Amino acid sequence: MFLDFFNMFYEDNLGEGSFGIRHFIWIGLTILLAFILYFLFKKYKKAGRIFLVSTSIVIVVFRIIKQTFRAILGIEAVLNVLPWHMCTVLSFLMPIVIIFNLKKLKPAVYSLGIMGGVMTLLLGDYFYNEFLTIYELEGMFTHSMLVLLPIFDMAVSSFKFKLKEAWQCVVGMLTLLAWASLANEVLFVGQNPNYMYLKENALPFEVPGVHYFFIYMAIYFLFLLMIFGIPELHRKIKEKRKQLKMQI
Repeated sequence: MFLDFFNMFYEDNLGEGSFGIRHFIWIGLTILLAFILYFLFKKYKKAGRIFLVSTSIVIVVFRIIKQTFRAILGIEAVLNVLPWHMCTVLSFLMPIVIIFNLKKLKPAVYSLGIMGGVMTLLLGDYFYNEFLTIYELEGMFTHSMLVLLPIFDMAVSSFKFKLKEAWQCVVGMLTLLAWASLANEVLFVGQNPNYMYLKENALPFEVPGVHYFFIYMAIYFLFLLMIFGIPELHRKIKEKRKQLKMQI
């Protein structure tokens, strides 16, 4: 069993799948950590910054090792192990943005990371085996961090989601779509790839008469409005209350 923990090929197909107890525990722990660590890091900003950087380094190092071994073992060709899926790209890009504090890239990278992380949390694709290997645990950890790291950065720095910067998220998504389409339509045509799930529906449902890509778009714009709109609305309400108090 100890060796199975590190086995990339391990499958027992005895898990409960999505929406089982482990899936809800994962979602619950992510939400709990978001609240606890946000307020903790808001008070202890230096500790928060250390957490952001060290976690980012761990994510990148583990991902590089994992992808390198996949190529060495012949699980995937060298080109295939490059990051093509949205969350895989962001698992490399977000840590780089955090480590080097690339402020201009934060609106796009952070918002897309939250979108990808939340969708993975909701779909819960990690529980089809009863026994979880280190690779599944790493995937769960990394996708949770795609959601949590931007929240923690808001606690330790001056970063805020601003509605006027939402266009950067659109540009970022279009860039990712072009990147995935290059793999799907040019580089790996004979392999029937499905990067960013553009070739086949990844959702657990279909709407009759509506192509799944349009459902993707609707979900994306809903996320966009929530991520950039809710903080903006909160700031405006807060500012209005402040003005009313000053008038009184």
